Amino acid sequence: MGYESAKLDKRITFYSKERTVNSNGIDVVKPVEKFTCWARIRQQYLNEIYSSFGNEALEDVVTIIIRHQQIEEIKNNWLIKMNNKNYEIKKINTDVSEKKWTTILAKEVSV
Repeated sequence: MGYESAKLDKRITFYSKERTVNSNGIDVVKPVEKFTCWARIRQQYLNEIYSSFGNEALEDVVTIIIRHQQIEEIKNNWLIKMNNKNYEIKKINTDVSEKKWTTILAKEVSV
């Protein structure tokens, strides 16, 4: 997979979902910012979405490509914020041979 780092032109932020107790003593899940990095957003074709998700809704799915080496390992249950929209990570595909790029399939969600 040969990507140029100049094509990493979007800023994205990763968030974990952490359980905490609010000021009223109620247990809530709160997004906690983990890190921000540069990314490339690749067009997702319908056949790729279908092969990845089957009969699940096909809309609002993006392919996000980032450098493999990040300050923290990305978890499947994290959220991504990009262009004031939130995305749920559906699949993480790591470049195991060259360890240059990580490809993430994500679906837009409301938080």
